[in-house]
Amino acid sequence: MGLDEKAMPYRATLSQISTAKNQKKTAQEMYNESADPRVTKVAAVFEEYEKALHQANALDFDDLLLESVRLLFHDEPTARPGIAA
Repeated sequence: MGLDEKAMPYRATLSQISTAKNQKKTAQEMYNESADPRVTKVAAVFEEYEKALHQANALDFDDLLLESVRLLFHDEPTARPGIAA
């Protein structure tokens, strides 16, 4: 992808991806919402990252949190008998 640590610090990029995930945004939404070329590059990294996770049948920490919330409060009401909504 031609990433440069000085132009696009890895930790900052991961933080932006994490923030987007926590706001339930997709890479495509990042593309659509920004005219900033740096954010566009982050969206491209985000898209590749998501593809790699999917191919590995894996979840990252943000995905684990979001999936837990989805399972507990949206999809499976029977999975939370002792949890108040």
